[in-house]
Amino acid sequence: MKPLLGREGNAKPLSGVGQFKSKSEIVYDFLKLHILNGRLKPGERVAVSDVAKMLGISGIPIREALTRLEAEGLVTITPHIGARVISIDKTKLEEIHVIRTELEGLATALACRCLREEDFTRLEQILAESETAFAAADYKELTELNERFHFTIYRSCPNQSLYKMIVELLNKSRFASSSLVISAARAKNSIEEHREIVRALRVNDGELASRIVKQQKKDSWATISRSIAETLPCRGVPAAGTPPEPHPPEKPRE
Repeated sequence: MKPLLGREGNAKPLSGVGQFKSKSEIVYDFLKLHILNGRLKPGERVAVSDVAKMLGISGIPIREALTRLEAEGLVTITPHIGARVISIDKTKLEEIHVIRTELEGLATALACRCLREEDFTRLEQILAESETAFAAADYKELTELNERFHFTIYRSCPNQSLYKMIVELLNKSRFASSSLVISAARAKNSIEEHREIVRALRVNDGELASRIVKQQKKDSWATISRSIAETLPCRGVPAAGTPPEPHPPEKPRE
């Protein structure tokens, strides 16, 4: 496992932290962040001894954190061998995307009557920021704003199990979508589709909003599929590109 570097270029030991989180929780957050932002690549080994040395802690909380990550489908643990970041091939990614399409469409429809005025204000703000990012050709920012837009809606979904499944599936497929090269035309269309979604939600037309979201996901997969055709020709080969820093979606409202 290559060194996991902190913001200043060095991994920071966990000594002196943990007043609000257990060591296991801190290690879990640390490893999950590095998996989602691509610093730990699909198929890469996560050695307990390396992480322990890096963070200055024992192996027990690291193993607990890895068990949690395995339960979420982000790593696989083989007895007497250790843990590796999950490898996903193109077929598996397509399966995940098909499921995400249906679940995210459903979440949008269910959230329709639960959205509050403050949610619409937030959506409008994200749209304005998207226009600014588009004008600056900042497609990395547009990708992050796209996720923020949709999860502002999903967070209002009354079915929290559905929300959790969407988050878990997103985490499993994030590295592929984050390597996607977005065209100016597609970015512009996406912003307009987001405006249509907001208009539909404003008039409580959850069915229309759901249809737009599902079509967006299908169009997205068509683009991703073309993009990774050469970089994921075989099982377990990671997509190329450096993913953006993840923004973990907020928890749904109770």
